[in-house]
Amino acid sequence: VKELLNTHEIPSEWISTNFNIPIEGKKEVHANFQKGSNEQKALLPNKDLKAVYTPINKQLNLPQYPKQDCCSGVQNSEFSESEEIKKVTADILKAYKKGKELSMADKHAYLLGVATAKELYQALLSEWNDRLKKVHKVYDAPDHKAVMAMETNLFHFSFAKSNSALIELNNLLVQEDGKVTPYEDFRYEAKKLLSRYNRNYLKAEYNKAVAVGQNASSYFEMMDNETKSAYPYAQYTTIGDSRVRDKHRLLDGLIFKKDETSWRKFVPPNDWGCRCEIVDYTDGFPPEVNKGSDAIALLGEDYDKMKKQGFAINFADQKEVFTQNQLYIKNWEIGNTINELNAKTFDRKKVEDLMKASNSTLPFDQSINEDGIADLFKEDAVLKGMPFRDYNGRLLKLTSKDFKRHTKGKYIKTPQLRHQLFHLIEEVLNHPDEVWLYNLNQGRPMNNRYVKFYQDRVMIVETEI
Repeated sequence: VKELLNTHEIPSEWISTNFNIPIEGKKEVHANFQKGSNEQKALLPNKDLKAVYTPINKQLNLPQYPKQDCCSGVQNSEFSESEEIKKVTADILKAYKKGKELSMADKHAYLLGVATAKELYQALLSEWNDRLKKVHKVYDAPDHKAVMAMETNLFHFSFAKSNSALIELNNLLVQEDGKVTPYEDFRYEAKKLLSRYNRNYLKAEYNKAVAVGQNASSYFEMMDNETKSAYPYAQYTTIGDSRVRDKHRLLDGLIFKKDETSWRKFVPPNDWGCRCEIVDYTDGFPPEVNKGSDAIALLGEDYDKMKKQGFAINFADQKEVFTQNQLYIKNWEIGNTINELNAKTFDRKKVEDLMKASNSTLPFDQSINEDGIADLFKEDAVLKGMPFRDYNGRLLKLTSKDFKRHTKGKYIKTPQLRHQLFHLIEEVLNHPDEVWLYNLNQGRPMNNRYVKFYQDRVMIVETEI
């Protein structure tokens, strides 16, 4: 029977009936890729791929970035594909040699999203860091919420992008004639596809992240009460060279009153590769003051194109780098796929093993009794809470309400004793063993769980960003 199956199609019911062999379901097929064997280079047929993306079931929304870098030359020299992205890309190609399609439940797919988000986050901060250092302890500065919301946005965008790449890669597994693709042919096309995602696309996205960070920094600086009092007007300005778009040249020199809101949708970037800026108008009272409607009238049909492309918004006030219609998968929610990750698919060690690897037991501070609980809370009047920073410099606050809720009743009794663990919050935030993200769907706050393993316990600090 084994030899006949290699050369003939034999109904499984016939085998079961005549040889008394129970057949329950189908065996999972894995291709064996051996050099010189075209028959064994085949990958899974397309019909077996449909189930992988059933939870998404959304149309791809591939970007249409400008082919020419008409306006982004200032930033191009700073862009380079990270070594982390290169490594993950190589691992993805190796993973396909196992003869299976990949989904976001595969760790390599997840890591591609992480590597992309990190690259874009570094770009975002590259022109923002100086101001972030300046307002580090200005707890009511709008930058803190904006930069954290944008970080969430970048992860959401990057996971949609990596998932889109996998959908396209999986589509390469089958040729147009319905035959499975030999591995070497697949690898050649896959490398071209990943180059498009990780170099061509990423270059435009990197430049946009730089532009958003630069203009958000300038915008928050100029809208500061002290600056606004000295300079109540803002001016749109271009770089002024031959590569400036005609439509942006129309806006050059427009002057707006800062307290009037209709102009703020024109805070750059206003297109891919846009190098325009909004600056303080420092020449006293302007000869003419414009409104957003004036800019719309000058742009005409180009304004509608801007909106369709996901521009014509104030990214600083909106607190995002990429809009919903710029996602690679329309209406995609990251939580629907990231929840498929688990310890098995991510090759994660068991909790027991991680605890055994710890160097210490959970250090309770037994000097803290119930009478001293109130002294633990150090409120900042401006922040209206107790400030903390995590390993990435994110500003977090513990409200008085949450502090009181977690330091009474069962929480201060054995085995919880949270008041005696309060001193560890800063340690866990700054030196976690793991950080788990959840509630990553668009429009919802990102939640982080900072995890630290001890020999006898696991301590978790849960935050909402």
